[in-house]
Amino acid sequence: MEEGRSALDIFALVGYGASGALFLLLSLVLLTGWRGRLQGGLLVAATLTTALWAAILAAQAAWHRVPVEGLWAVEALRDLAWILFLVRLLRLQAGADARRGRVLRWTRLGAVALTLLLLLPW
Repeated sequence: MEEGRSALDIFALVGYGASGALFLLLSLVLLTGWRGRLQGGLLVAATLTTALWAAILAAQAAWHRVPVEGLWAVEALRDLAWILFLVRLLRLQAGADARRGRVLRWTRLGAVALTLLLLLPW
């Protein structure tokens, strides 16, 4: 092992690196079959942000130089992308139900607002 690198760091590097590569591959596969629908675009955004998140965590495991604010930001963006995708799927399932549509709109707005709050510098 390298000087200063623990077995846990190597495990994290391999795990997050593999996750990032596989989510990037999944994103590319999804892009080849995407038919221009909103839910497909949201799924691609979610998988790409997950690939970015995993790559940044792999870099952190390797070099310990990523600022904690950067880790929080990419984590918040990844969570937002997945929430927006899931809300879209729920909206499709809700159909014409106005009450559920309102709840989902507020959920989406709350997720965006919370993410913006998390991205503010403190």
